[in-house]
Amino acid sequence: MQQTITKHGASRKRLLIALFLGCAYLVIVALGSVFSGSLSLLANAGHMMLHNGTLIIGIIATSFAMKAPTEKFSSGYNKMEAIGGYTNGLLLLVVALWVLSQAFGFFEEHAHHEHEIDASMTGLVALIGLSIHALSVWVLYQGKDDNLCVNAAFFHIFFDVVATLSALAVGVIVHFTHFHEADLIVAGLIGLLILYNAVRIMRHAVILLLDGTPDHIKQSDILKDLHKIKHVKDVHHLVIRRKDSATLELSAHLVMSHKCIDAQHWNACRLEAERMLHKKYRFEHCVLQLESEDNDNCNHHHD
Repeated sequence: MQQTITKHGASRKRLLIALFLGCAYLVIVALGSVFSGSLSLLANAGHMMLHNGTLIIGIIATSFAMKAPTEKFSSGYNKMEAIGGYTNGLLLLVVALWVLSQAFGFFEEHAHHEHEIDASMTGLVALIGLSIHALSVWVLYQGKDDNLCVNAAFFHIFFDVVATLSALAVGVIVHFTHFHEADLIVAGLIGLLILYNAVRIMRHAVILLLDGTPDHIKQSDILKDLHKIKHVKDVHHLVIRRKDSATLELSAHLVMSHKCIDAQHWNACRLEAERMLHKKYRFEHCVLQLESEDNDNCNHHHD
């Protein structure tokens, strides 16, 4: 237990460092968009809200994960991750629609007028962003295998790098070609990127809140594998629950053949099923109840 708390503490520290770096760059890119007139930098600032929001959710979720279950919340506070994720996704949806509306508005407003930006300022802010992202990657990489939130934040920086490289590309394109409309096009693409991630986060949060089965797990496959176990004649009341994004739990009733009446063999069958579910599907906890096919000599085993 103490080792788990220590890991959560280290993960939270990494997320806090990454959040500090992200907030610093958010201020820089927002000021850069004001002084350069770059809409792509403004869109990048909106995307940084996605990045920082993800980190904040991770920090809150990790902090709650360090708390022990209570009498009222016997399963702990793991679902707070989903609640925070949905809220963050909803806010990001608003940001995405705002960025897209701004880009569309600029297209209409400047259809016959050149939209000018400070290419040097745009490029400078983008270079600063790449440096900050590189430092964040280094901080999160060292703990990405210890915590799901750290892992998610680590891979999420990929989208931040895309947005930053886009702003840098705008600076180069405008500097050499004077094609200022590139800024509007990139802003629209970043807006679509934010929109995609907002919907993805909200979908994941809803699935987690409703204990939805992960996309890579099919109940039909689990049923087939359980039926392959010797003397298992039927499976019913199969329920899959998600404690959090990474933890899966399963409960089911296994109907044993009436020829199998030995209690020790029942226990061996149950252990075989548990090992299969853990190894193949990564279920952390399984509750399997065994019962006789003809309901004679009914015996129940719980894990």
